[in-house]
Amino acid sequence: MKYLAIFTVLCLNVLIANVIEAEILITEIMYNPASREKVPARTEWLELYNTGDETVPIRGWYLSDEDGKSEPFTQQIEIAPNHAIVLIPDDQQIEEFRKAWPGDFLVMTVKKWNNGGLKGLANNPTETNEILTLHDGSGRIIDRVNYDDNKPWPTDTKQGPSIYLLPDKLSTAENDQGKSWKQSKAGTDGARHNQVTNEYDKQDTGSPGFISKQKP
Repeated sequence: MKYLAIFTVLCLNVLIANVIEAEILITEIMYNPASREKVPARTEWLELYNTGDETVPIRGWYLSDEDGKSEPFTQQIEIAPNHAIVLIPDDQQIEEFRKAWPGDFLVMTVKKWNNGGLKGLANNPTETNEILTLHDGSGRIIDRVNYDDNKPWPTDTKQGPSIYLLPDKLSTAENDQGKSWKQSKAGTDGARHNQVTNEYDKQDTGSPGFISKQKP
């Protein structure tokens, strides 16, 4: 029994070492835009937000899900406290994204968002099909969102709203809960419609890069 107890403690320590308390959260996910989403998906995006008090460099970090993982982030980018960054597939140009979603916020492309990596974000997510995870350069889990489109998660719609973490739910515990998320609605919590462009050819709704704590 003594050796069993020691083994259990060691296992728990390993688990804790590989799941760390996050200061960077996944706070918004555009997984089913109304805009053109042909393979490879180009108009999907997600938002990361720094809830901490220190600037965090994210070079070497990466995304994973049940299908695979992205390439490590190569850009020398840091997320300041109370600031966000929007991640987009590298099949899309940052300039094209900014035409559709103008604003003063960071945007970064991610390699292997689509083919050979994440295979895009699931439009019909389930408990086993979209376990979106953010890792640091050592592979440790920074944040994970297993989003769904059934209650208590916001139900799916093809009209192009993102889902976002409510401003009073900014924690790793809360963003695991479907009830902590809501569909974006123009005029609420900073959400707006995109500018229609050749790439973003329909009306989507979201608040990419908007500082969550300052959402009205």
